[in-house]
This record gives sequence, C-alpha cells and structure tokens, in this order.
Amino acid sequence: MHGTLGREERLIAPLESVLSGADLLLAVPDPWVFNRDTAQSLFLTSYRYRVPVLGYSRSLTRAGALLSLHSSPAQIGRQTAEWVGQALNGAPVRLPPPAYPAYFSISVNEQVARSLGFALPPEAELEKRLGGER
Repeated sequence: MHGTLGREERLIAPLESVLSGADLLLAVPDPWVFNRDTAQSLFLTSYRYRVPVLGYSRSLTRAGALLSLHSSPAQIGRQTAEWVGQALNGAPVRLPPPAYPAYFSISVNEQVARSLGFALPPEAELEKRLGGER
C-alpha cells in the first residue's frame, strides 16, 4: 500500500490511511515527507498503529525506527576505492551500473523492538545474514 502527499497537505491523514493496511513503513529520504518537522509525528503515529518503520540511517533508528540499513562514508569510500582499483588494474573505465552498496550496517532500536513484540537477532548477526559490513 502507498500514499501520495501533496505539497500543502498535512502528513497525518494520508499516513494513517497507509498505516491502516500496512505491515511495515519503509522510510525513504524524501524531504517533503521525512524531515525534522515530521519525523516525530511519523514515528508516534506508526507506533500507535503498531507498524514498524524501516529506516535508512542510524539517526532514524535512534529517533524511533525499528531498524535501519545504512552505509557510512567509510563504507561507500571502500567500495569506490575497489572500483578505482579495478580500473587501475586494467578493468574497463566506465561508471558501474546502479547497484546496492556492497558494504552496509544495520542498526536496531531494541526499545522499539520490545515494545512492538519483535525478538530480533543482534545487529552483527543480521549484517552477517544479509552480507553487510565485512
């Protein structure tokens, strides 16, 4: 299920409509929907509907997302250095196609997990299962 938010529209009504039929709310870095002015309302409303939020940064996890998948500048730099190294070693010099990051971390908000009734493995175990930070 998804919803569309107009520029002048308030967030809560469309959010409640989406949450009433959702199992998970996927936060995307859209500044019109997810910003410092809307985050608290978004988290509180999703919590009231008992719908976990999957975020894209450690700060979103601290703010109230159940968990987030994110890449640090060091992880992005590592992947970029690998691409550059391949080019310097004779690989064709072109930009790689769009892809998910090879290196990422997972952060879990244990308090939110307990409150919503989730028993999640430790962050390191989740990263290992998903092939994250190595």
